[in-house]
Amino acid sequence: MTKGYGTGVLWQDVYVFDTMDNRLDVNEVIVDNPLAIIHKKVKTKLTAQKTEINVNDKKCIVDITALKIKRGNLFNDIGFGSIIDYEVRDNQLIVSVSARIFPANFIGSVVIIYEY
Repeated sequence: MTKGYGTGVLWQDVYVFDTMDNRLDVNEVIVDNPLAIIHKKVKTKLTAQKTEINVNDKKCIVDITALKIKRGNLFNDIGFGSIIDYEVRDNQLIVSVSARIFPANFIGSVVIIYEY
């Protein structure tokens, strides 16, 4: 459910219901907040030359020198949460959380696939 949006911002909530094998009982399933998952599982580092994102033992490095960003304009670290986009694809709940290095620039997204 989209609750709000604007320039560089998308605010969505997700609701999942278990219908208990098509009976009349409907129970809401708790869905972990993607920002909590990122906080627990993702380590980041941001310098004027590169961004580094580590998830478990996998490392992603993005060279940002071509962007020619002044160090004073960069965030202290990579920011997550201004865009959180949920979708259901092939019966899987997927969320994409943008990764931002300064107010006008995203370097990519963390994609989380939920399991039930």
